[in-house]
Amino acid sequence: MTFVQPFAIDFRYETEHVIAFCSGHPEFEAIEAFVGARRGQAPFIRAILTRHDMSQIDHINEEAVVRERRAIDPTRPTYFAPIDYEPTTVGRLPRRLLRFPSFQGEPIVVDLVAAIPADAAYGGLTDPMGHAPDVLPLMWRSASALAAPSTSVTVGGVRYAVPDFVQAGERVGPKTFYTEGLASSGPPQQTSNWWRRHRGAWWSAIAGATGRPVAGSTTRSRHGRASRS
Repeated sequence: MTFVQPFAIDFRYETEHVIAFCSGHPEFEAIEAFVGARRGQAPFIRAILTRHDMSQIDHINEEAVVRERRAIDPTRPTYFAPIDYEPTTVGRLPRRLLRFPSFQGEPIVVDLVAAIPADAAYGGLTDPMGHAPDVLPLMWRSASALAAPSTSVTVGGVRYAVPDFVQAGERVGPKTFYTEGLASSGPPQQTSNWWRRHRGAWWSAIAGATGRPVAGSTTRSRHGRASRS
């Protein structure tokens, strides 16, 4: 008996992922980066700017991949950008400095300091809840953490406030998150409409199969608290 996968699915694994939300910018609400370590060479990095209408712009640090992605899906804006991603620590806490020029030429800087080491207790399935509207990704985080208040976001030389991550009326910390180990999969643009129509059934089936709830962008299990309760 042979199983034939009925849809084209893109499977990826990123070594790290950072995402920072910002308040007050006229166009963007979030900046994130998927970082894939590679032996003997610099990491492959895809940085994404998410607009207020949830549309996204990809920035990739390899020109060949940019050409490939544009050919596969010409509807998704994709640009080449030299991306710096500097992993350091503050004490024993992870610090990640993300820097790249946007497609409009403005410098983007995210200086993220984690509030705690990434913890598997805050990993698991994640529903992006509106981000990546042109696909329906299935995402599994190995370990995650909220950021510390010292985290900052700068666009075009202007520093923008990081909004609060609020749960049940309680401020948990800055709405900026760090993940170690992110596995994801999803259909390309051509099959996304079918997936979106069946979104509810899809997530329910996944939750039932794994025995774990699927976390959204405003739940505790998506990114965890700044400290253990």
